[in-house]
Amino acid sequence: VLGLVLSPLVAVATFKSFEHLPLVIAASLAVPAAILTSIWCAVIQGRGEVGFLARSQAAFAVVSALVAVPLIWYGGLAGLGVSVVLAALIPVAGLWSRRPRHLTAASDDKGIRDSLVRAGLSIIATIAIAQVAAYATRMVVVNQLGVFEAGLYQAALAVSGGLPGFVFSAMALD
Repeated sequence: VLGLVLSPLVAVATFKSFEHLPLVIAASLAVPAAILTSIWCAVIQGRGEVGFLARSQAAFAVVSALVAVPLIWYGGLAGLGVSVVLAALIPVAGLWSRRPRHLTAASDDKGIRDSLVRAGLSIIATIAIAQVAAYATRMVVVNQLGVFEAGLYQAALAVSGGLPGFVFSAMALD
């Protein structure tokens, strides 16, 4: 909901107009899928199925790239918006078979519940700050160097951050 509400502001900050607002709204719709994927990955990792999780995440990255490259190449900015949504939905579809079918209720112990809530809120705050910082960095690169160079920056960041990102994510979930 926050993504949808902030979409006009993000569209103006990114594109200096409302011309691409539908694409920004479409990208914000990918957020619930990404959250659902994170939850399922945490549960799968908690079950000790780390091998399955690692193979799945590698496969999702390959499939997402194979889907995104033609969409962006031929569809331009519209293809980019669609690819963002599809990149979020591909892991959801792939993890559907291993999704938690029955989540057990948290213990009635108030201390455990409170510590889980505090941990969850701190993780959410960290993710939100990281995303805002990443967006701001990309906007600086776009404004200072241009869109093509921003694409190169994004590609270099994805390549150089892939493995450490996977390791740090796994450590954080663990």
